[in-house]
Amino acid sequence: MAAHGGSDLPQPDLSQAGEGDTAADTAFVAHSGKDVEGSTRQTEEIDQATGHVACEIQKNKKDEQRIPALGWSGCQGPAWHREIWIGQLSHILQEAAQHPRDRQGTEEIPETKEESRMTKFVSIIGNGESRLGFDLIPLKKIGEVIGCNAQFRDYNFDYFVCADRHMCQEAANTVGKNTIIYTRQKWHKEFAMWSNVRSLPDLPYQGTERADEPFHWGTGPYAGVVALNFKPKVIFMIGFDLHAAEKDKVNNIYKNSKGYEYIKRPVDPSYWIHQFEKLMALDTCRWIVVNREGWQMPAEWAKHKNVFQESYEGMAQFINKELTKSK
Repeated sequence: MAAHGGSDLPQPDLSQAGEGDTAADTAFVAHSGKDVEGSTRQTEEIDQATGHVACEIQKNKKDEQRIPALGWSGCQGPAWHREIWIGQLSHILQEAAQHPRDRQGTEEIPETKEESRMTKFVSIIGNGESRLGFDLIPLKKIGEVIGCNAQFRDYNFDYFVCADRHMCQEAANTVGKNTIIYTRQKWHKEFAMWSNVRSLPDLPYQGTERADEPFHWGTGPYAGVVALNFKPKVIFMIGFDLHAAEKDKVNNIYKNSKGYEYIKRPVDPSYWIHQFEKLMALDTCRWIVVNREGWQMPAEWAKHKNVFQESYEGMAQFINKELTKSK
């Protein structure tokens, strides 16, 4: 399989994914009027681990060989967040590996010679505001990147998932022919004149709850399904905040822009948590959830041994390590 745009993932049949009205479904998901049980809980070990790598960098600055951090831009934090001390990498990774539940998941990942580096890592990008200031472009140099919804306005990724019809239409009118767009099976045929618009893969499991029905799967979790089709060792989840840092605030980078005008209050993330958990439970690869310092991973995710939490600073350090190895 080719590694870049224009490559084909295994194609499912074009059967209907389910019935339902987009507006009504959106309203249901937008606010169910209930809290998500367990979504803000975190084990003490995971909470202590957040930012471990970045703290190690801050404390030890003996090595003067440094390069700019390729995963962090702007003035979002102190200067030491934006510089990586190469001489410390081995020490940091070894230290992290000694504490199994303290690992952020970006410690040494075994390689094999026959393995394609471009399918070893797959990043799926959410639109949570925590990722503002984090440079996504270097991710394309270490693996595949799958964008969600309106990101095609700002980034030239090889793959985008646009579950909603109107967002798929805007994407089809915007991106080049070598960029693959995935949309729901229900209306894939409506985009027959665009050869780069593909039907989303079938779900890799069968469930009995409403949240298990394909039509109630959103763009973010479906990006996870597309990522699994690459058969990667690691999937990075970047910018999937679930909750806003401030209570009752809408947390979406594209809020109030075209296609997002209807979002007037925080979205209930219970379906997202449930759906991602189903993918994580397959245990086919490692999932690394990247978010801000102090962000709490849902307990439903944290219970899986193949799921880890990483800070943006730690992710920047990992990107630099991978790019340094490739030179």
